[in-house]
Amino acid sequence: MKVFLSISWIIISCNSNRVSRDEMRQMINSPDATTVIKGFWLIGEARDSSFVNDIFSDVNDSRISHHMRFYGMSVYQEKMAAIKKITKIYPPRQITSDPDSAIVSFYNEIAKKRGWIK
Repeated sequence: MKVFLSISWIIISCNSNRVSRDEMRQMINSPDATTVIKGFWLIGEARDSSFVNDIFSDVNDSRISHHMRFYGMSVYQEKMAAIKKITKIYPPRQITSDPDSAIVSFYNEIAKKRGWIK
């Protein structure tokens, strides 16, 4: 009985930390850079390809976060990290906080080939 209760508690705890798609959508449309970065981080962790259009929308957004968890990261950097997690393919160069058109083109071609964008 104790094992059952322990397992039930773990499952409930894990499920309570999930963020809905609507919440993710609100986060990535926020005017606050840290909230946007967290939203794309969650999308990458979920490997949710339905948000690929959003990743390539205003892809060169260079706003950075000053929050401790995401300090110094740009929206662009987290978008590219998210698409890297979704595709499971490393880019030709390291992703930095500065927008890089070669990395954007690389992932854009992959997204087109997979039918995620037109």
